[in-house]
Amino acid sequence: MILRKLAQAVRKQSWSTVILEVLIVVVGIFFGLQVDAWNQNLKDRTAEAVYLERLRADTASNIVEVKDRAQTYYDRADSLKRIVEMLETRNAEEIGAADLAYTFCYWYVPEAVRLQTATYDEMTATGGLELIRSEDVRHKLQLALAENNRANDEIPKLASVQVISPGT
Repeated sequence: MILRKLAQAVRKQSWSTVILEVLIVVVGIFFGLQVDAWNQNLKDRTAEAVYLERLRADTASNIVEVKDRAQTYYDRADSLKRIVEMLETRNAEEIGAADLAYTFCYWYVPEAVRLQTATYDEMTATGGLELIRSEDVRHKLQLALAENNRANDEIPKLASVQVISPGT
């Protein structure tokens, strides 16, 4: 319909009508693009809020995991301390076999900290990391994941554990 009016205006050489019609089309396209940009920005802010909430939940879970690992090492240190004290006071007969086995078999076995990285992994795979407006937050997320990967690579892997009985 607009093209028909525009063609009629050009045939009649009504240039003011032609200019007005073109201006209406250009303004309409401009507003359409602005509404689309506003809508995309709204979607991006919603996605950012969802990602940040999921990252918060992952972080809370990671704090629990780290505290659990720390408690494991504190328990191992206490067990080793008790055994050393018993050996120093010549009360070796009070040392239980299970306590001794636990202390010496597991003391040197490092436990990996299994951090939740699913949200971060999804964000990097889908480009969602760019939705986080704060450059500082994005940078810190990248540093934290790099540090986690480095720490996991440094944990020695025990290929096998062999129990050797005395006399063999």
